[in-house]
Amino acid sequence: MLTSTFQIPAYFAHSRHFYYTLIGMDGYYITFNNYFVDKFGIDAAVATATPALHTIHPEDQQLCYDAMQWCIVNPDIPRSIQLRKPAADGTYIHTRWELTYLRPGVDTPDGIVQCIGVDVSSEAEQEKAVTVSRQKASDRELFFEKVLRNSMDVIMLVDPEGKILYTSPNVQQEMGYEPQELIGQAGFSFVHPDDLPHAKEAFERELHFPEFNDSADLRFRRKDGSWCFAEAKARNMLHEPEVNAIIITLNNIELRKNAEQALSESENRYRSFFNNLPLPLLLVRTSNYSIIQFNQAAKEKYGYNADEMETMPLQNLFATPVEPEMLKQVCANGEKVQHRKRNGDIIYVRLEQNSLSDIDPELQLLVVHDVTEMHSREAENIITHELSGILMQSGTMVENLQLALKKIRSFINWELIELWVPVYDYSSIRNDISDFDLYHIKAPALRSFVSATRSGQYAKEIYTNSPAYNVKKPFWIEDLQNDNRLLRKELALSHGFKSVLAQPVLQNGQIICWLLFFSFEAKPKDIHIEKLVATLGTLIGNEIEKRKKNLVLDRFFQISPDIMTIAGLDGRYLRTNPAFAKFIGYSSEEAKSLHPLHYVHPDDRQLVLEKLQGLSYGIPVTYFENRVVTKGGAMKWIAWTATPVQEEGMVIATHRDITEQKMFEQNLKLSNER
Repeated sequence: MLTSTFQIPAYFAHSRHFYYTLIGMDGYYITFNNYFVDKFGIDAAVATATPALHTIHPEDQQLCYDAMQWCIVNPDIPRSIQLRKPAADGTYIHTRWELTYLRPGVDTPDGIVQCIGVDVSSEAEQEKAVTVSRQKASDRELFFEKVLRNSMDVIMLVDPEGKILYTSPNVQQEMGYEPQELIGQAGFSFVHPDDLPHAKEAFERELHFPEFNDSADLRFRRKDGSWCFAEAKARNMLHEPEVNAIIITLNNIELRKNAEQALSESENRYRSFFNNLPLPLLLVRTSNYSIIQFNQAAKEKYGYNADEMETMPLQNLFATPVEPEMLKQVCANGEKVQHRKRNGDIIYVRLEQNSLSDIDPELQLLVVHDVTEMHSREAENIITHELSGILMQSGTMVENLQLALKKIRSFINWELIELWVPVYDYSSIRNDISDFDLYHIKAPALRSFVSATRSGQYAKEIYTNSPAYNVKKPFWIEDLQNDNRLLRKELALSHGFKSVLAQPVLQNGQIICWLLFFSFEAKPKDIHIEKLVATLGTLIGNEIEKRKKNLVLDRFFQISPDIMTIAGLDGRYLRTNPAFAKFIGYSSEEAKSLHPLHYVHPDDRQLVLEKLQGLSYGIPVTYFENRVVTKGGAMKWIAWTATPVQEEGMVIATHRDITEQKMFEQNLKLSNER
């Protein structure tokens, strides 16, 4: 093992976003930062005695080894790879690493490989929204973009002269410029003339004294000519070869500046400004986190009147009790939390904290960002992914659909969900699968309603008159008592239901099933729920149709008089039909255990092997004849065609017994020779 006194750069030593480690030429870890240790549960003593490749998913070890070899051949040039590493809890974390071979030095005579990584576990769902232009960006730009795209701050890299080398994509949202418009521009040209001396002084100080990490409140020119206030923080990373720039962070502080200005002006002007801001604002005293002032938007958001909200503890807005220390952390970090409105509704918010220490050290202005809709979208993505996994399980279609209905009903919080499916010829529809809350206070009524529904089915002349069939669109009944669109209205009312949602599932314009939801509460129409149910219904409909088609194909496979086989790309049989067993004498299970060349006549094996090799490379066989030997020892002739399906890793083939034809041809030839 190689030992080294190489020091981890300060930025990475304390980072909670980047993993940092060094690997010696013997393949063992030299050192790593605390975030690496915490995330992967690495024991320092054990890790430095363990080859680095042994801490990577087995399937990724060769990829990592090849990347390290490439870096050694190409020193100082970073190489980006994605690896799976075991976490402390035993699961695997998807990570992206930038590997760079650092040339030999005093402490590292053989050189070392520097590894900088980030967690990219959630990228799979997010990559759907990545634009075409980002896909064409360079590996280095893509790395920074993935790390910084969710940042609320604008990040810039500048050289020692202040020329802009890179800017994060959110500069367009904050300042109106496209990133490429700023590359190569002088950064000081965007600073307000009155702030320019202060900006240059702070920049020079950071340039020559990196330990200062200077910051300054400056005005920057937007593309439309207006000025925005931002807190500019500089960090000199010129000494870091992987950065070789000064990092400038611009934090938009216009809300803070506006609040400071308003508080410094007359009381009337302050109240007018404060109350008319569209975002909910809370002015709190940090000694006890009590609300001492709020604007109109805050009252409307939470539903409290002025008397109720005055001097209210901030904790009272949280859906669950929050300890004072945790409250301080939530406000400081802008974490997503649950708040409860006066009417009991739960909303998800992020609190943006702005210090008013210039006015009063104990005052803080909290800007409330409602992220409920964003949270709902995230939750919808999760339920869609989970439902897809359920439907793809190896269970029967009924078992999978039962689990799927339970997942949907629990997520949208209705008491009952039904799946109605037409019979094969669409002459009637029936309900075979339902799911309801077994522990609901009205569970007996739910059981009675499901039992009554299952006792019959609706003929075509009845169900085709329903609104969901005629318009082929969903309908939401908010008040069942005053709505006649449900065929079972009287039965549903007698069991206490008040709201109904019917969702037809279509494919190629044809209804293949219906989802019906029932609730004992009056549910106001929610377009988000409608869209989600439509999406989930499509997943269920696709699975039903796929299972139907597979059933038809399976039956055809079983009854076909032609010999049909499905094999892997290596030639071994995965499945054979009854006609195969009748022809060759081997059962399906026996056929799976033997290589196809086992049946081929010895004189034909080389030719057949060549055809099998071609199939493995995607070359179909349009027609080929060869001799086979049956289980009983008889020789027969077959003609066969085969098509490789490489994306599925299999070959589909049909065979025909041409033994009699070959015997006839042979007899005819002998007759002609006489």
